[in-house]
Amino acid sequence: MNTDEFKIMIEKYFDNELEKKYEPLLFTELAANDEAREYFKQLNLLKHSMQQTEEEFPIDLEEKILYSVKVENDKKQSIPIIKNAPAMISYALTVIFLTMTVIFFTETKELKSNLKETMNKVKEQEETIELLFNRYQEIEITSNKKNGG
Repeated sequence: MNTDEFKIMIEKYFDNELEKKYEPLLFTELAANDEAREYFKQLNLLKHSMQQTEEEFPIDLEEKILYSVKVENDKKQSIPIIKNAPAMISYALTVIFLTMTVIFFTETKELKSNLKETMNKVKEQEETIELLFNRYQEIEITSNKKNGG
């Protein structure tokens, strides 16, 4: 095993998470590995110094912490819209623009169909006028000079 794995085993040992079957392996390695032994000593010193400096946790401090967390959560829940006002405005404008686009698109489609219909009617009328002109023969107008002239 390498040194990092033994460091993890040492940390588990001090956290009381190391299984009992691995303890003999840990201590035999500590006897052979100077670096692991030094790390063990440092963690042991840290653990003992923490136990000596431990004080009883004041109850009123815990209440203050819990109260401040509750107040902070209430603040976060009460003002999410104001915090995201620019985002909300941009979403609203996007919805408005999309709605207007759909309306203009349908209106343009209707106008296009009306224009096609009108163009067809104009074509029919043009064809009817052309038929009427071609139906009659050309009329020739001549003048009589009977009146002396």
